[in-house]
Amino acid sequence: MNATLKQILFKKHDKKILIYILGISTALSLLLTFAGCTTVPTVTTKGIPNLYSVDGNIYRGGQPTDEGWVYLKSIGVTNVIKLNEKSEGSDQKAIDLGMNVVYHPINIADQVYFKPNKKAEFDAVAHITPFTYVHCEHGQDRTGLTIGIYRVQHDGWTKEKAYNEMIAHGFHKSLHGLDDFWEDDVK
Repeated sequence: MNATLKQILFKKHDKKILIYILGISTALSLLLTFAGCTTVPTVTTKGIPNLYSVDGNIYRGGQPTDEGWVYLKSIGVTNVIKLNEKSEGSDQKAIDLGMNVVYHPINIADQVYFKPNKKAEFDAVAHITPFTYVHCEHGQDRTGLTIGIYRVQHDGWTKEKAYNEMIAHGFHKSLHGLDDFWEDDVK
């Protein structure tokens, strides 16, 4: 076999091994992530998973039901920061109720392996104004990161204090992309 053919076959072999390793790694990460999600109980209030008041007029939580959107409107929410992908839940009811929805999705690959786009994440934080609801699917991880950054940048909290709040509200350290973003990019 000539050297060029060996190189081609070896490269194909390397790619197959890499794909296999990534597949196993993804399965294990997802297993750990979903197992982790069951360790913090989800409490649903008025159709909203893990609803919490960040301060008097900024709220955080999971993907609301139609009942949840109506409730958020009734308490004065006019602005929504959506961190989950459209496939994870619709915010159409919020739009129908006259709320402004700002879409800053963080996909699963950026949660687990890579890191969210720095500019997009800081833009999401910049959109948090009075009467804002910040959410992802469960209201724990992507939401926790975004609110943690808000606490440091807007409220002047230390990273340690903000991180402790993130953990208390269900943030999972096993999502390395989010956790690495917190460690590396939040000052």
